[in-house]
Amino acid sequence: MSGAQPTLVMLGLAKSFGPTKAVVDGNLQVTSGQAVALLGANGAGKSTLMNLLGGIFPPDAGTITIDGQIVSLSSPRASIDQGIAFVQQELSVFPTMSIAENVFADAYPTRGGRLDQRKMTARSKALLETLGADLDPTLPLEGLSTGECQMVEIARAMRRDPKILIFDEPTSSLSNREKERLHGVIKTLKARGVAIIYITHFIGEIFNVCERAVVMRNGASVADVSLADASHADLVRLMLGDVVTTGRMVASHTDFSDIVLKVTNLSLPGRVEQASFCLHAGEIVGLWGLLGSGRTELVRAMLGLDGKPSGTIEIAEDRGTNRALKTVTPSALRAVTAFVTEDRRREGVLLPFSVAKNAALPNLQTLSNPASLVNGRKVKALATQMIKDLSIKVSGANQRVATLSGGNQQKVVFGKWLASNPRILILDEPTRGLDLSAKADIMRLTVELAHQGAAILVITSELEELMSISHCYLIMAQRRLVGKLPGTATGQTLIDALSAPAAGEGDAGVAA
Repeated sequence: MSGAQPTLVMLGLAKSFGPTKAVVDGNLQVTSGQAVALLGANGAGKSTLMNLLGGIFPPDAGTITIDGQIVSLSSPRASIDQGIAFVQQELSVFPTMSIAENVFADAYPTRGGRLDQRKMTARSKALLETLGADLDPTLPLEGLSTGECQMVEIARAMRRDPKILIFDEPTSSLSNREKERLHGVIKTLKARGVAIIYITHFIGEIFNVCERAVVMRNGASVADVSLADASHADLVRLMLGDVVTTGRMVASHTDFSDIVLKVTNLSLPGRVEQASFCLHAGEIVGLWGLLGSGRTELVRAMLGLDGKPSGTIEIAEDRGTNRALKTVTPSALRAVTAFVTEDRRREGVLLPFSVAKNAALPNLQTLSNPASLVNGRKVKALATQMIKDLSIKVSGANQRVATLSGGNQQKVVFGKWLASNPRILILDEPTRGLDLSAKADIMRLTVELAHQGAAILVITSELEELMSISHCYLIMAQRRLVGKLPGTATGQTLIDALSAPAAGEGDAGVAA
């Protein structure tokens, strides 16, 4: 830390939502002209800490000090009035409006009771020029690249001349050229005295723009380090902490012979590069990597959910041993794959539908009679059994999913696919938002499916959970599969695999 008085000091902050302690000891300082990276695994408390700073909800304990004065950020407006601005990961822009209208979207200037277009255009142009963005403010936003839209959002944030500017995952959708441009803008903002908080899962890039890093784990700030004295490996270890396993639920062997899925040189620009691997019947493979490494992007590319990938996908023709492989399209792979998505509310469930209807959707073939009419009794029986197996807290099978808690919604997502007896199961953060008992149920049922012959790929940020059920691990870094480790690998070995300097720079893909 320099001798200058910090612009912002967050000290001993805590916030709970019912029994859930989202932040227990949040501490962060940032000084004018400095950028601090805020790091942590999924669920570490970063978003909640920033929501406290943004006035979304008040802290239960602790203080926030700006320019030496303790402040009460009781609302987003109070946060804005204290000179705090956000550039969110999901850009809040309006494509059919002009660039200038987007820059002033939350406070249009008027003159004589009418919109002052001249002032709005001139001010927008000056702000964009400051950011090095050569854009005509009168043009509609639609047609701009993601990076250009981000410049517009930054210009909106800069319009109020903020003291503190928070960037939330700013490079997650940018090309390499746009990332470099953004980093140049951040350096310009620092030179103007703005205090920057930079939230990202891409650890490597923080060394280009930040002086310090604050690491959160389990709701607490566990480290505040100078990046001049820290390495990529140091930060990974601080983020993940000591891994304590409570026991394995499967044997750590890899003598599986029947290939169910074979992926060769799978690539999708900006998503995944040259990935090759196999899944075997009865095998649970852990896809291990930090958030932002390309884990979700890999499985979505396989299933053709974000565009048409290059490479080859082969699946076994049917159940049983010694099955021939046939090349298929991503859509054909989707037909035999159960995918428990990490985004349950937008992709996992239909919120207006009942639990029973959600459970029925992937299983209509087995729930219908020869005339293709759905058998209501079978639907109710299926949903009732799912509720029982997963201990879903619900008044009945006809309750709308929108009225359930997030954890119970996640159980519905898992349960509906469980009932389909899938040949291939992909789990992306399957236990997010669940209590310990529900997590144990999900892990147990996953192992049972493997024993029945399903080939399973699991993505989770909870290393202890991954180690308890995985027969082996695929290592993901910088959108590439960079290695494979056996089920006997220790937690420290898995952490070291992510922090190796050459991670993501080696040969493409991994051996089957």
